[in-house]
Amino acid sequence: MKYHAVLALLVLTTLVNPGRGESRDKQSLVFKGSFELNDREDLARIARYTEITGTLLIDSDLSEIALPNLRAVGGTLRFRRNRHLVSLSVPNLTSVGIDLRLEENRALTSFELPNLEQVGNELWIRGNAALAGVRLPALVRFEGDLRINSNKALSAVSLPALERLGRYLWVHSNSALTSFSLPRLNHIGQNLWVANNPVLMRVDLPALERVGGDITVEYNDSLANFELRALRRVGRRLAVRYNQALAQCLVEHLSVQIQGAGGVEGEITILNNNKDCECGERDGQMAAQCL
Repeated sequence: MKYHAVLALLVLTTLVNPGRGESRDKQSLVFKGSFELNDREDLARIARYTEITGTLLIDSDLSEIALPNLRAVGGTLRFRRNRHLVSLSVPNLTSVGIDLRLEENRALTSFELPNLEQVGNELWIRGNAALAGVRLPALVRFEGDLRINSNKALSAVSLPALERLGRYLWVHSNSALTSFSLPRLNHIGQNLWVANNPVLMRVDLPALERVGGDITVEYNDSLANFELRALRRVGRRLAVRYNQALAQCLVEHLSVQIQGAGGVEGEITILNNNKDCECGERDGQMAAQCL
């Protein structure tokens, strides 16, 4: 009887304590703490985990990174200065507890997280020179910032399910971006800033009803269409200026639309847009004819 009791205790100990820094059940393997991935050995070590409770920093010389088992990161997930990275796969990731940052990965051409539903704070996509496309089809809401800036090759951004941003939406200094659409976004907690995107021709935010802070649209030389048909309230300032292709009369119509609903709490600045246009209603919407 004593032999059987000791054997049972050994088996139980093995199941409860599978290794330092980890816990296990039938479907998950959890890494407790933070982890920095620098090389192939680090990748081999961390790739088996389904959850990391802390931060995961990926800063390496690897050309391919695949984390097929990873479903959750409790802290920040940061891909930073992976200069040779061309292929990135994290297909089953559903949540990031704090920030998701993709920064200065100069060879990466696409970024897709097909099952990501939740980001706790900020999503930054910045300074990725070869990045042409971003696709996050399942992301619905987060309480921080969405910042997309200084990506020289970026031409397509797809977040079709996004409904709410807690703070800022910043889209600026993306040299190749021609259009930007968030078809279900209805709320921005603080500021909307779209600036210095030289070939951006169209911005579609058809469901956006409220911006808690400022709206600033400026220095987008090719911008001709800015869709905000549902917008009813701006918490602070409205500034639309120095967009040489954007019809001034369309912007003035937008200002009247907002003031006739919830209003603009702060200053309204509309200047140096395209004044060589005539506006009129077409198929139930205001449209411009420009010289």
